[in-house]
Formats: sequence, C-alpha cells, structure tokens
Amino acid sequence: MMKKSNLRRFIKFVIKINKKTILISLILLIIGIVANIYVPLLTKNMIDRGIIDRNTERLFIYLVIFVAISLIDIVSDIILGYLYSLMRSKVVVMLRMKLLEHISILSGEFFTDKKTGNLLSIVQSDIDIVESIDTELFLNMMKNIVIAGISVIFMAKLQIELFVVVVFLQISLIIVQKKFSGCIFEIIGQMRKEYGELYNIVQEYILNIMNIVISKSKRKFITDYISLSRKIINKSIKTDVLLRTNISIARILNVFITIIIFGYGGYKIIKSEFTLGSLVAFQAYTKMLTGPSMNIINANNHIQKSKVSIDRVYDILDQQPNIRQDNSLLKYHCDCIDKIKFKDVYFSYEHTNSDKDNYILNNLNIEFKRGKIVALVGSSGCGKSTIVNLIYRLWDVNKGLIYFGENEIKSMNLMSLRKHISIITQDIITFDGSIKDNIVMRKKITDEKLTSVCDSVGISEFIGSLEDGINTQIGERGIKLSGGQKQKISIARAILNDSDIIIFDEATSALDNISQKNILKNLKPYLKNKIVIMIAHRLSTIKNVDYIYVLKNGEVVEQGRHPELMNINGLYRKLYNDD
Repeated sequence: MMKKSNLRRFIKFVIKINKKTILISLILLIIGIVANIYVPLLTKNMIDRGIIDRNTERLFIYLVIFVAISLIDIVSDIILGYLYSLMRSKVVVMLRMKLLEHISILSGEFFTDKKTGNLLSIVQSDIDIVESIDTELFLNMMKNIVIAGISVIFMAKLQIELFVVVVFLQISLIIVQKKFSGCIFEIIGQMRKEYGELYNIVQEYILNIMNIVISKSKRKFITDYISLSRKIINKSIKTDVLLRTNISIARILNVFITIIIFGYGGYKIIKSEFTLGSLVAFQAYTKMLTGPSMNIINANNHIQKSKVSIDRVYDILDQQPNIRQDNSLLKYHCDCIDKIKFKDVYFSYEHTNSDKDNYILNNLNIEFKRGKIVALVGSSGCGKSTIVNLIYRLWDVNKGLIYFGENEIKSMNLMSLRKHISIITQDIITFDGSIKDNIVMRKKITDEKLTSVCDSVGISEFIGSLEDGINTQIGERGIKLSGGQKQKISIARAILNDSDIIIFDEATSALDNISQKNILKNLKPYLKNKIVIMIAHRLSTIKNVDYIYVLKNGEVVEQGRHPELMNINGLYRKLYNDD
C-alpha cells in the first residue's frame, strides 16, 4: 500500500510553488460556496413568499438577487479556471524538472539497476497522470466538503425525517465506494509496473530498429509487446468495470433518494406540514450533498489512479546517491592537481569485499600526470572503462585510495570535480539540432576558435560540403551523420569545454587509422598542460603516447613506453601484433 506521506508531500510541493495563486483561489472558492448555499434559500423564498403569496414586488427583488449571485459565481468560476490551468502547468513542469535533476545526481549503481524504459515511464507517463491530482481537484474537494457540511445543517432544519434517510444512504454509498477503491488501487499498481516494462520494450525496439531488421529479431519484440499489452488491456478493462460499477451504484442510490424526497415530501405538503418552497430547497440541498459526494467519489477514483504514479515518482526522489555532493568539501583547483593516482585500489560493481575473483580492479596502482598522455590498454573486461567511472566518481572504490594531487577524491567537492573532467566515449551523444549546436552546447565560443577546433578534428571539409554548413540539422540522435562524423563532433565538443582532465574512451573507434593519427597530432596543442587519458583497442593509434599501462583482470601486468613494451615480448606485444 502507498505511503500516505507521499500524497502529503505532493500536496506540500503544490502549495509551496503556488502559495499566492492558491490564496486567490480560496477567496474565489468562498465566494462560490456562499453563492451556492444561498441559492436554495432564495428559491424557497421566491416560491413561498413571491409566487404562492402572489407578491410581484418580492418576486422581482428575489430574481434580481438571483441574477447578481449567478453572475458573481460565473465570473469567479472563469477566473478559477484560468488559475487552475496556470497551477497545473507549473506543477507538472517543476515536478518533472525536479525528478530529472535528481536522477542526474544519482550514483552509477542506480542506472545499472534501473531499466531506461521504466525511468521514461515515470518521467513522462507517471507525471502526466499525476497532473490529474492537481490543485483544482483538492480545492474542489474542499469546496464540496464545505458545501456538503452546510447542506446537512439546512436539510436537518428543513425536514429531520428526510434528512436521516438521506444521510443513511450517503453513508452506505461511502462504505461501498471504499471497498471498490482498494481493489482498484491494487490493479492499477500492477498496471503501472507493466507499463514500465512496455516502455522498455518499445525503447529498445526504436533505438535498435535497424539492427533488429537486419538480424530478423522483429518477431521477438512484437511477440513480447503483444503479450504484455494483453495483460495491461485485461487489467485496464477490469479497472474500468470496477470504476463504472462504483459510479452506477452511486447513481442508483441517488435515484432512491429522489423518490423518497418527493414521495415523503409530497405527502407532507398534502398534509400541510411542509411547504412547496421547503421541498424544493430540501431537494436542492440534497443535490448539494449527493452532488459533492459523487464529485468526491470521482475525485477518489482519480486519486486511486494517480496515487501509484505519485508513489513511483517519490520512490525515485527518495533514492539517495551513494556518492553525495557536499558543498563544504574542497573545490577542484587546476593549479593544485598535478596528477591522478590510484593506490592499492580494489573495486567490484557488486561491492563484494571477500572474494578476489569478484573484483574488476585488483590492487591497482597507476598514475596520470599533468602534461602527459597516458594510455590504458588490455582485452575487453580488463577494467579500463571502470577506471574512468571511478575518476568521474560514479562509484567509490571498495578498498584503496584515489588521489587528485595530494587530496583524496572523497575529500573533494563532487560537482566541482566533475566540472573539470571531459569524457569522450564511443557511445556518442548527439542532439536533434545543428552541427554547431551539438559542438558549442550553448557556450559562448568565437567563430575563429570554433573553426580552428573543427579543422583540428578533421570535420571542416565535411561541413564545407553541406549546403547549410555548420548550421545543418543532423536529425534525432545524429541519424544524418556517420559514426566517424559523430565522433569528430564529440571530440570538438570536449576540446571546447577546455577541461583540465580529458579522457578518450575508444573515442576514435569509428575512424580509420590515418584520421585517428591526424586528429591526435592536431589536438596536441589543446592537450598541453592537461591530464590526458586514452583508452584504445587499436594500439597503432597510441604508440606515440607518453606512457602505457597494460591491464589484465584488473591488474597492471606491464607498463612503459611503446618501444619498451614491444621489447618485453609480453601481452602488449601480442595485442599490438593481433591489432
């Protein structure tokens, strides 16, 4: 069952960002409540003291008052509609931004445990559903409760016997509605989880559509999609049946209430124990009791659907990063950081401390000095990319220490540290926009510097061949570019960041040998006085670096410059010859 605190937290969040608007809305709501409550009494007087007494002067006065009240109610309702729309939009945008910002600070462990499709479902679909539990719903519930409460008082004064019967039926309705709500909540919880799985299937299919077509894997995805969709459809039908049954029972009870009021009330009028105006007023107040009750039931149905989504959103917001930002810690200063040093480092993604075989890094001792280009080589799975993750502090080591200069990494301000690191990976991130947008990333860069960097990474000739040049749109995920062109854009972006630490993680894997060598040669002026780390499978591209570490099973087995390692006739030479 959902924690009640999550709903309260959401309400507090809504109030916090809409204080002034909610205050104005409450004033307008009070005006609406007063108008609604007074109308039945006004109707009673029009009938009993105007129409039945044949007093045209009184009737005219009551009609004028009725028109004035109606106009006030209509105007306040129009303004409320605008305010509700304003608050709804603000809540959705700010809650989604809050969620996205929180996800961005979570540790690497979170992203390995969570499926992307499930996250997309929460960020997009669940927050859209949460929109239905907006300020309007809560304020209208308050309005309905107040109107229902005041209506009960007037009903009791007008006719106590009818009042007792109506209240009894309303209590019966609430009990039935509560039982239905429990069933609905349970089914919707299951549906939201399955929607997350469905998002994951769709995302994998769309992102890998070309490979799926080539490998003839389409049938598997379609079968999985249909199977899961059927489960969701069946639960959706069951939920709708329960909701409609719930509402239908309420409607049947309301029909009984109307029959009883006019039957018993009419009998009392015939006996001269009740007036026609009082009967009409009682019926109006009954609607003010049953109407809000129906609205509360409908609102409760919305809440039952949305509570699961609120729970899923706050489950993410409650995730605490294992590695936390602490503004009191040391900030990164380039002048103080002359090297990065791994000392006796052990690391496992499973956080195991007992069995050496589970460690990805085993007693690792390496050093990256400023002004030197250092390469990491080794077979797949030897721990090269893990070293990058630890430098960026997506994870913390199990044992051992990582130093930035003389400072241990855990003593440093996380955001300040990451701000000075640029990582260029083989999994290039490009955005739907122009080539220029993807390189400068909203930074203020002079055209001269941009042109110089584009020349250095070897993309200027390609840009010059395009009709719109650097302003050419590259499409979603850079679909209009080749793998090599994307990598050149990614490298140019990192160079323009002017970070103190630059890491090339298979950054030129999609380029030919000549292009790789030219880029590395042209980039040397930009890499001067920086800490540069290179990871490469194609060893011919790193033979001119300043130092090389050869890794196997998370340990350094060889180290030195290219000629020295070739003379050893060990693992490096074997990898180089195989390459």
